[in-house]
Amino acid sequence: MRSIIITGILLLFSALLDAQTLSPTAISSGGIAYKASTGEGLSYTIGDLIVATSKNGSKVLTQGFQQPYPLILSLPDKENEVHINVFPNPTSDLLYIRINDKKIESEYFIEVYDIIGKKYILHSEQVELSTGRKIILHFNKVAQGQYFVRLIPKNGSGEVYDFRILKTH
Repeated sequence: MRSIIITGILLLFSALLDAQTLSPTAISSGGIAYKASTGEGLSYTIGDLIVATSKNGSKVLTQGFQQPYPLILSLPDKENEVHINVFPNPTSDLLYIRINDKKIESEYFIEVYDIIGKKYILHSEQVELSTGRKIILHFNKVAQGQYFVRLIPKNGSGEVYDFRILKTH
């Protein structure tokens, strides 16, 4: 009898509580937010993960990453951007590295490593072009496999570039 009374009191007490309800909501990298002059707003997202929303009266809290306005933290520095083309990849004999930036006046040290870190010394040529520089690496004397090519400026200033190359026969 005592357990029935306690259970009844607990049920009555729990009915008086104002509990939160959770409903699925979305997180997305795409979407748009609208806001009316009266203060009401509408936002939507595309391609989403599901998260929870908590409501308490007129207040709504959505957990997630949806923002009504895009946040731009930084812009790329196009002025100092270097365009490097490495081709053909995979290669069986010669590998061409074309640096399309005349501002880079440095020649490069070239380091070649295999997948386990063994360093290779390959014959290379560096040719000055009107639009930049071309480097030719001779891969004909190394075995088939995966290699890493690192370009290091000889003058010590500038960025180091790394590329993964596949050597075929």
